[in-house]
Amino acid sequence: MPDNSKRDPLAIAGFVVGVLSLVATAIGLVFALIFIPNRSLQFVVEQPILLVSVSPAFSNEISVYYQGTRVEKVYSVIAHLKNTGNQSIELKDYESPMNFSVINGAQIAFVNLTKTYPENINVSVQRASETRVELSPTLINQGEEITLQFVIFSKADLSSDGLFKVSTRISGISEVQVLSQKPQQDNNVTYTAGIFLAGLVIGTLFISVLRFDWNYFKFLRRSFIFKKKPELIIVSARYGLGDKWLDVSNLLRSKIKDGNLQVNITNEELGGDPVPNSIKRLEITYSLGGETLSRIDVESETLIIP
Repeated sequence: MPDNSKRDPLAIAGFVVGVLSLVATAIGLVFALIFIPNRSLQFVVEQPILLVSVSPAFSNEISVYYQGTRVEKVYSVIAHLKNTGNQSIELKDYESPMNFSVINGAQIAFVNLTKTYPENINVSVQRASETRVELSPTLINQGEEITLQFVIFSKADLSSDGLFKVSTRISGISEVQVLSQKPQQDNNVTYTAGIFLAGLVIGTLFISVLRFDWNYFKFLRRSFIFKKKPELIIVSARYGLGDKWLDVSNLLRSKIKDGNLQVNITNEELGGDPVPNSIKRLEITYSLGGETLSRIDVESETLIIP
């Protein structure tokens, strides 16, 4: 057991140096956030929500039309335009309006301005073509946000990755970052966070080298970073209809990769057709992180767990 009645002078010096390092990096972080000019706009696209879809099995019997045009899949997509820098984007900074275009064969049916933060942002949006929407120049202060809802037609499945591109000319901004689902930290925060972490490492090394008694700071040993990913276990799975089923439990177990399962529900993928000329079901019971769950999906869909 260490003798707590005596403190090594070198250990105390190490502790002081470590604390001063942390204080210095914290001051640098505050300085960078407040005083380093940074202009940044992000366009964050949420995952598309499927509103209407006609299964290939019924495409000859069921058709969906929009203004005389036949459509196969209709999606609702929410996207957020946010000023993530520390400077305002003013009207005089715009050389052209901001344009949002869909790619990969998708088409825009219409677009709505659903909300702004704060509510008094004076902005308008209009559908300029089947693939492009135009947003009028407007003042966007630091932290302010404009939310748009798109209704999009597509023959293929849509993902927020690579769905939009943004074109505009704004002083001090080379490009608008187009992100999927979750906004990334702006460059300013990333840079200053790096400085803070570097200072933390340096301070810790000083304390360690100078033989500071770690028993006084056991909480520094605890890790809040690495968390075990929930384990996915297939309990049972069958594919079919009525009284005709294929046991696909082992097949699905073999397709689990890094704790994730993604399978196209087709005869080819699941090893046979137990009920020809019928739309079959995939019934699965599984355990995720110790919790037992069940679900039913139909043929031609995609099973994704978790």
